[in-house]
Amino acid sequence: MIKSILYLFILFGILGMASVLNAKMIYQLVSVKEKSDFDSQFFEKIDQIEVPYPKDGNFQIGTFKLKKGKYTIYEFIAPFISSFHDEPNREVIFHNILMIKVDKNQKIVDAWHYTMEWQDVPSIRLFRMQVQNLSLKRLLQIEEFEFVNPAGEEIPYDGILDDTYHSKRLFPEIKVETVVLNISAGLLSQKNDFIIYSPDSQVKSAVYSYYYFNQKEFLKKMGNPETIKDSRILVEITQIQSRKYEPEDPNSQSPEGGYTINEIYCRILKVMS
Repeated sequence: MIKSILYLFILFGILGMASVLNAKMIYQLVSVKEKSDFDSQFFEKIDQIEVPYPKDGNFQIGTFKLKKGKYTIYEFIAPFISSFHDEPNREVIFHNILMIKVDKNQKIVDAWHYTMEWQDVPSIRLFRMQVQNLSLKRLLQIEEFEFVNPAGEEIPYDGILDDTYHSKRLFPEIKVETVVLNISAGLLSQKNDFIIYSPDSQVKSAVYSYYYFNQKEFLKKMGNPETIKDSRILVEITQIQSRKYEPEDPNSQSPEGGYTINEIYCRILKVMS
């Protein structure tokens, strides 16, 4: 009897987990191409391309044309079950293709999205990222790219990127949280100095660094620092683990492939007296 109840709990747990995981499409990493770039003319003339592309493929457009370049191209595939408009009762496995161009410091330079089974004019289902300053990270969401097609229509899919490739995770983990820190700012106006009380030395360093580069904004939020001896600040902390970094200076003495570094940044959201 106890075993039966236990099996039921396990079964319900698995079903519950499946429903959560299936809420979003999973974009599986299938290819990593270094020293590559997108062929811009391919996208500009995609409606005139001789199909199928590639010629030995089974789809109107099965991949995107690349050329030699200085970037890394990540290719993802997300299968999903749907049906054609003229055959609503027949389920078919569709495949979304996503390709991302990333520079040597893991900043996303460009990205394109397409549904391989699309049978109408290709550009209708071709979406390009619109957002800037987006970096590669673990559990990156499709909505973060702000994809739109040439007609200005937003992408109709919701998904998440899986960076597992050949038994390794390739993208850095980024954790964003907000914390409240106590601050002693009585001497801030005289010495441009203050004390942060936090058990995390990296957080304190990040706050000091933010203050150093944003003194005017910080002082504006503080009000009159001469009258404030003790306050609390609401801080947004961003931690990036294992990010690749390669200096821009070609003469720098960095190892081949750059460094793998851990970073922490902060942004002061609010000062509370």
